[in-house]
Amino acid sequence: PHFYLTIDVDAGALVDLREKINDELGRASPPRAGAPDADGAAHHDKVSINDLLVKASAVALTRVPECNAQFAGDAIHVFGRVDISVAVAVPDGLVTPVVRNADIKSVVAIAREVRDLAGRARARKLSLDEMTNGTFSISNLGMFGIDGFSAVINPPEGAILAVGRVRDEPVARDGQVVAGKKLSL
Repeated sequence: PHFYLTIDVDAGALVDLREKINDELGRASPPRAGAPDADGAAHHDKVSINDLLVKASAVALTRVPECNAQFAGDAIHVFGRVDISVAVAVPDGLVTPVVRNADIKSVVAIAREVRDLAGRARARKLSLDEMTNGTFSISNLGMFGIDGFSAVINPPEGAILAVGRVRDEPVARDGQVVAGKKLSL
C-alpha cells in the first residue's frame, strides 16, 4: 500500500543558492548556442529549483538507499545506482525521462540534461530507454502556481517527490516572525 507524507520547508536558502549559482553561471559564460529563450535570445546555463531538488534527492537516496527501490514481484529491489525520473507534461499526457546517475552529476549537468530531455520529450524524440528504469521520481507543479499535491507513483518505482511552488510566507527565525519562502514537498 502507498501513503502520502507532506512537509512545508523553509526554502529561503534554496532560493538563495539558485540565485547565487545562476549569477555565477551568467558571469562565467556567454550565452550558449542552441535553443533560444522565449524572447528569442540565446540562453545562458541556468539552474532551476527543480534541478537543485533532483540533485538533493539523489544525494538523499545514497544516504537512505531503502528509498531508492523498485517493486519486483514479491520482492523489493534496492539499487546502488540513482536514476531520477522527472515528470514532463506533453500534449497528450505525461512522460518521465530519466536522469541517469544523478548522484554523481553536478547541478549544472543535471540542469542541462533535464532541459534537453524535456525538450525532446515535448518533441516526441525520446527513446523508450530514456523513459524507463528510474529508481525514484520527481513531479513539480510549482511553475503552474500549485502549492502542493499528491503525485502518482510511477510503477515499478517505490516513491515520488511532489513539489509545489515556492511561496512568500511568514517564517519563524530566532524567535521572530519574518518574511520568508516556503515550499511544500
